[in-house]
Amino acid sequence: MDLIINKSQDIGKKKHFEFVYNPPTDLLSFCCHVPTDQAKITGSYTLNDDDSISLYLIVNLPMRWFCDRCGDSFEKNYYFEYTDDILPEPSEDHYNYEDNILSLDHIVDEQIVLNIPNRVLCQPNCAGICPICGNNRNYNHCDCEQKQNNPKNPFAEIKDKLN
Repeated sequence: MDLIINKSQDIGKKKHFEFVYNPPTDLLSFCCHVPTDQAKITGSYTLNDDDSISLYLIVNLPMRWFCDRCGDSFEKNYYFEYTDDILPEPSEDHYNYEDNILSLDHIVDEQIVLNIPNRVLCQPNCAGICPICGNNRNYNHCDCEQKQNNPKNPFAEIKDKLN
């Protein structure tokens, strides 16, 4: 999505935008989370007196997530807000725009990747997977904790050293 900046008319005026965006299929290939639909991007920008642009983005992307504790998949919108000053010349610390065109595709792609949470849980109280039998503790209760002192358990020796 490209925004055309009219420097003679836009200075100091807040301009709003909204568009639908399809992230590249390989954008999140480093993790197992998968977009399930298009992202809805809304936001605003203001052209400042120094030709920088104050950008405000809201990204709302339906995703299929995989819980970091139990491995279950679930759908939840991936929502975040982003603000930055976009400069008219290249900079290491800020995005820039050229020839009065602000291209949002690269900014949105990069911010989607940078804002992915480090840990995703299917529910705040997810019980996870039993390290002994592999049951998902959210659905099946097991009595493995009572059997943890079983000499056949390879983790029994570690447990004794930790206590």
